Amino acid sequence: MKIGIVLDNPRRELDGVLIVAYHLMRRGHSVYVLPMYQQGYDVPWLDLDVIIVNYARINNRDFLASCKELGIAVVVLDNEGGVIPEEGVKTPYGPDAISANGLDQYIDHYLFWGERQYDYFRKRSPILPQRLHVTGCPRYDFCHPRWQPTLHYPWRGYVLINTNFSAVNPQFTRTAEKELEQFKSVGWGVEETHAHFKETAQLFEAYLDNLHKLAQRNTGRNFLLRPHPFEDYTVYERRFGDCPNVRVDGSGSVISMIRNSTCTLHINCQTAVETLMMGKLPVSLEYLNSDSARRRYPLPSHISYPAGNFEELHDIIQTPERYAKKLPAMALYQEHIEPLFYKNDGQAGMRVADIVEKVGHRQVKASGRLVRSLKGGFAKVAVVRLLQGALSNVIGSRCVSVLRAKLNPRRGTKYVTLDNIQQRLGAISEADSCSMKVRVHHARHPVLCLPMASIELKSTG
Repeated sequence: MKIGIVLDNPRRELDGVLIVAYHLMRRGHSVYVLPMYQQGYDVPWLDLDVIIVNYARINNRDFLASCKELGIAVVVLDNEGGVIPEEGVKTPYGPDAISANGLDQYIDHYLFWGERQYDYFRKRSPILPQRLHVTGCPRYDFCHPRWQPTLHYPWRGYVLINTNFSAVNPQFTRTAEKELEQFKSVGWGVEETHAHFKETAQLFEAYLDNLHKLAQRNTGRNFLLRPHPFEDYTVYERRFGDCPNVRVDGSGSVISMIRNSTCTLHINCQTAVETLMMGKLPVSLEYLNSDSARRRYPLPSHISYPAGNFEELHDIIQTPERYAKKLPAMALYQEHIEPLFYKNDGQAGMRVADIVEKVGHRQVKASGRLVRSLKGGFAKVAVVRLLQGALSNVIGSRCVSVLRAKLNPRRGTKYVTLDNIQQRLGAISEADSCSMKVRVHHARHPVLCLPMASIELKSTG
């Protein structure tokens, strides 16, 4: 079969995409890595049997409909799948939003990170139960000892600082005002939206002030600050410019950074999950946290050691192993993590491949491929999108994606090189004691033979 996997942000999702691709290729299937910003222009030409999309929401409804019209089976594995909306909370995901926006008619299978999400959906979703499956999240496979040998980071013995403030420090929406509009578009009221952003901005400033003070008080200790993949990292470079012991690095996988750290500092950041799963100490600056923020993101606080004040935080980073003994890691994992993230067995990617493989080949022949590609997967097309569609079919979507990255350097983090994919797949194969060779290249436009943004992966033996 020919299977496409949508890739949004490589820093967070590439390893998860590739572990699924690895298991599929071992079974003889061809896999296409589809950059999300080019997916609508490329997919009509690829003759896919199945596509694994990174979410199902109102903003990609047209794309999902186009896939179904092309006869492509749609499998959803949500990038934010570890989150369950609280009762009465409006979100752009979840069964209520799927039903309200008529998305269920385009979804063949929905994959869940854990049993709790599965149960939540099963009770509320119009999708048939036999199309709902618990698989775990493939990117968390790398927390398991089987795949940890693939993880590499050149620095060791640092205190890792993770941030989670993309709402007030966005990289891709350019301004907090545009980010705020996104919250309003999914049903948040004006007052609650502004209150949320005001509180988050205050928490952001307090977090940075305390981290800066901590770094200056511990000049002989190294700190690695890892911004959230959707954050503007330049804010941190400026803020810690006078701290030579603080390195700001948003590249690569956060799991690799956790592996080489002494402990992880955060506020309401889900990387506390990976930290605990890898046997490291997650530390939450609870003395800065607010009740409302904690209610919105309860899991990180539940599974982390709570620093009660700055002096305790300072003491923790001196001897994190002593505080790790105070944290009942196994009990916290069983109570809070396993229900949401399933088994920490390194086999989530294999379970995803099992479901995808059972979907089978497409039954409908593609029609109107050029028109669909020109429209980029949208029903109503703006002039800019139509121009991009035309260029993608004249000079190739690969060339268009390179031009977009040059025009908007922020988008450069959305792209991945063939060498990087080849290297990561080689590391995965080696960790699995497999001698599989993979051909990695840009797919070609079937008419003009121009390179596309989508990347084809195929086992060569």
